[in-house]
Amino acid sequence: MPVEIDIEHLGTFKKRRDRTAELDHQPSRLNEDRRRYGTLSQRNQMDLNLGCEGFRDEGGGDLYFSLFDYIRQTASPGNSLKEAIGADFISTRRNLVTLSASAFPGKPFQIRALRKDGVIFLCDQSSEQETINNYAGGYKFEQYMTLNKNGVPHDKDEPVSNAECVKSVLRTTFESEGKEKTKVFYAAELDAVDREGNLVEFKSTNLGYQKWLERLSRNHYLQSYFGDVSYIIKGFTIEKIVVKVDKILVNEIPEMKVNWDPETCFVKLFEILEEIKTRLENDDEAVIIRSDGVNIYYEEEDANNCNFVDPEFLRNFY
Repeated sequence: MPVEIDIEHLGTFKKRRDRTAELDHQPSRLNEDRRRYGTLSQRNQMDLNLGCEGFRDEGGGDLYFSLFDYIRQTASPGNSLKEAIGADFISTRRNLVTLSASAFPGKPFQIRALRKDGVIFLCDQSSEQETINNYAGGYKFEQYMTLNKNGVPHDKDEPVSNAECVKSVLRTTFESEGKEKTKVFYAAELDAVDREGNLVEFKSTNLGYQKWLERLSRNHYLQSYFGDVSYIIKGFTIEKIVVKVDKILVNEIPEMKVNWDPETCFVKLFEILEEIKTRLENDDEAVIIRSDGVNIYYEEEDANNCNFVDPEFLRNFY
């Protein structure tokens, strides 16, 4: 059966360098200078190496720290955790993308689910291992394509940092005929907003259009969809130089010559979330969701092995 999806924006916050949340921040404004779009003249091409010397990945490892701080600050006194978030799950957007994309053959993955205080927390293996990303090219492209706090373009030699970012807090409801609604609470990093208030996602790649459709379009679509993003700004690179920039409307991606369809992805995600809820009927139960790239498997897990939920956070709720 088809799955109906409703994405609700609850608020925004800035993730500080110390992984705490500062409420009610807006993302950077999109640089809408026409010279930044289409096939770029040599003068307007963007070198993704500039300002990246000595880059350190300070944004990794956040997982739920900043989101938990947001929940602490916005919850009404005396609420249970489930009342505070109004959802069945707390997740990352990446988990939603991974589970949705598993409707089609892809990379193996492992996600653990743990139920605490009536809420199911999802954590993927790479987040638990705090993988470090030392490539700054994507952040540099974002810097080129946004305006600074004074409303002017960034200097091309300005150092790149991912220590802080702005995130949107969302609650997404999944509903299918004859099934109970499932709600997921999560945060999604906001790359930029244009002058009309549309959310924008940035992507840079050395893949041509056809290869992008085959290899990346599904995950880029799902990531943007679950962030309620209107369009993607895609930079095509040659040897880390952006030579062409395209604007891709997110709702038009499934109409391109892709080898997947969103409805199949959403049905798969809903099925997995329903299965997790069935398996975790009580607090302090856990399960592993594993894929070999084709099939999904569920394995019992000891809740004591799941260390991605801060006990101090839980103590804020009765």
